[in-house]
Amino acid sequence: MTNLLHVENQLELSWMNKPEQWRLTEDGGMIVTAPPGADYFCDPAGKHICASAPFLYTFVQQSFEMTTQLTVEMKNKYDSGCLMLLVDENNWCKLCFEYNGKVPTIVSVVTKDGVSDDCNSEIVHVANPYLRIRKVDDCVSFFYSQDGEEWTLVRYFGMRTPSECKAGLVAQSPQGTGSTTHFMNLMVTETKPQSRFGLKAIIFDFDGLIMDTETPWYYAFKDIYQEHGIELSLELWCKNVGTSFDEFNPYVYLESSIQKPLDHGYIKQLSHEKYAVYLGEAQLLPGVLNVLKAAKSRGLRIGLASSSTREWVHKYLKQQGIFSYFDVIHTADDVKRVKPDPELYTLTLDKLGVAAGEALVFEDSPNGLKAAKAAGIRCVIVPNEVTRNLEFIAHDLRVASLDEFDLEVF
Repeated sequence: MTNLLHVENQLELSWMNKPEQWRLTEDGGMIVTAPPGADYFCDPAGKHICASAPFLYTFVQQSFEMTTQLTVEMKNKYDSGCLMLLVDENNWCKLCFEYNGKVPTIVSVVTKDGVSDDCNSEIVHVANPYLRIRKVDDCVSFFYSQDGEEWTLVRYFGMRTPSECKAGLVAQSPQGTGSTTHFMNLMVTETKPQSRFGLKAIIFDFDGLIMDTETPWYYAFKDIYQEHGIELSLELWCKNVGTSFDEFNPYVYLESSIQKPLDHGYIKQLSHEKYAVYLGEAQLLPGVLNVLKAAKSRGLRIGLASSSTREWVHKYLKQQGIFSYFDVIHTADDVKRVKPDPELYTLTLDKLGVAAGEALVFEDSPNGLKAAKAAGIRCVIVPNEVTRNLEFIAHDLRVASLDEFDLEVF
């Protein structure tokens, strides 16, 4: 990466709305004071159209990555320091470290055809966060980080740009009397399509995601319950989907419902017989093989994290001829606690040699989603027949099947 704020790189930078107060620091940073009312915004209602904030920019190509670390003197509401990409006065976007009047936050603004879309994101708990814009062709990603290591995706969107446009640093004080921002650096590098989101690994769940082994279990036990005059609701069964029987044990529950002891061994044998019938000649679910092949062609690491046993998972992966695709496989045999505890995912990340922000998980159950999020990993939900009507909270993307998933988006 090149720090454009270093003295030897100053010729690559130019000002729009050059401020009266600004200076470069000896350690490769810049301190700039935004004048009162300085802002970039195109109010959808047309009441506030402004392009007055100091903007120190360089010309960038179609694909690049720009990063800064900054602190902002937060005296007044909306005081902020930003990274901005400018196509023209009606088409631009910015990622801001901004004071909302109470706490520091991350805010993004995307302006197209003279209309701004303003989005408030997360509260920031450090005084000097990092901001990053990554652009690949016409796809733009906004990230922020508290430590420069773990990055959070803020926004992903399209913006058509010419072969060359402007990107750089902005200081703002829209409603204030002026605000000073210390940009500690301005790092720029060329980026490539395969690193659009910094993705280095993908991690699969197994049951219900690679093969629909979950739906046959539900129908097998539903039949057994009905034979005992008990109705097994899908809502109740889903308590153990993606996890162990700790939350809902179908043997114990049936026994308590009919209020007499059962031969657990017989029920287990019967359930396996019925399961085999419902499973039939099970195949890989749609899109699984395509995603595996796409990941391999991009050089991504591939992991699997399942709450099932090693014997169970390995058997089916080998039957389907996909065992060799996986660099790392972890199951219930490898951890003390299965999902929704994050241990399976944190272990898999460690063995893959990637950070949470560099991975993407595919899950079909709320328990799996909770585990992925607790480990700090982005998660794509691909529900099956059993889980499609369950509530999924805080997932990053949901698709009906992996046939609909395009790895190039990440």
